[in-house]
Amino acid sequence: MRNLLFLMVMASLFSCSSGSSSQTNYSSEHSYETSVPKQKYTEQTARILGRLYYLANPYEVARDPMQITNYVRANASLLGSNSEVIKCAQELGALMINQGIQNFNADGDREQMYNIGQSAGVDPLVTQRAADEMYNGSADLFFMGQELVWLARVIPSAAAGNWDLFNNTGSDSRKQFYQLWPLFQSMTYGDEYTKQIMEQAFKQMQPIVEYQILLLASMIQN
Repeated sequence: MRNLLFLMVMASLFSCSSGSSSQTNYSSEHSYETSVPKQKYTEQTARILGRLYYLANPYEVARDPMQITNYVRANASLLGSNSEVIKCAQELGALMINQGIQNFNADGDREQMYNIGQSAGVDPLVTQRAADEMYNGSADLFFMGQELVWLARVIPSAAAGNWDLFNNTGSDSRKQFYQLWPLFQSMTYGDEYTKQIMEQAFKQMQPIVEYQILLLASMIQN
């Protein structure tokens, strides 16, 4: 159990989904008339960044490094140093670090959230959970910003075939995770229950994490 709790705490650092959810309920049939401002980055750009952010979390990298390797390889032409995905990561990361994103206005920003979610075809339950947890202040936006800025620095070289920066740099939390990963593996050797619990938790986390990046990137306007 201690092993599982440790990994869940570490995992929460790489997600906005670690807080408690609001009790507010939203109907999937409810529609909003508020128009979505013109976005600086396309939905495709935001989705690629969201998937990249998720696959780069240290648990997934340690568990199956070929996931992010194959994804970067498949999208290499979109991940150059001057690409929209990397520019988006740099700008969104800097915004989170330097300015932060304050609590959302219940009457304004939430409507924009749901418009973005509807136009992107996101599951209403995913949209609701992401919005509630971010609104409740459970997101560590500063840490997410650091990760995005780091990805913007290391992914272009990885897309060109050089993974040295990706493998040898990163935040203290990321480095600590990799240092403790072999210990966790040895302590859970043969413990299929714990492994299944972790894999299930991360599968449930994936759409939330990716939508949060999609949402935040979509709120950057020209």
